[in-house]
Amino acid sequence: MKSLKGAIFILVVGCVMSCAKVNVEPTPVSRCDSLNVSYSAFIAPLFERSCATGTGPGTGCHDAWIFNYKSVHGRVIDGTLKQQIVITKDMPPPGNNFQIPALTAEEIEKVDCWIQKGGPKN
Repeated sequence: MKSLKGAIFILVVGCVMSCAKVNVEPTPVSRCDSLNVSYSAFIAPLFERSCATGTGPGTGCHDAWIFNYKSVHGRVIDGTLKQQIVITKDMPPPGNNFQIPALTAEEIEKVDCWIQKGGPKN
């Protein structure tokens, strides 16, 4: 009888413990999921305004690639665009001689989201 009571006790405790509420944290939704960043409406104008020196191709500056989607997308694929804009934040270069202001945190976030989506030509 003692062993039967012990077995029932263990069974009840096991059932109660298995029914305990488990707190499952919800999967956070990425802000990028709700942002639809367009190359033609946002990325290209941003690069023209905030990255181009205005001195043009052949001057030793990097303006030539900024105006070409294929070149920009190549930098998305090889990771240099994310490195320069999102990680090191050195595009445009800080303290540049062209009076080009640094990108805002919101602009950097949008560029990062566009990069995370593969840099679509949209």
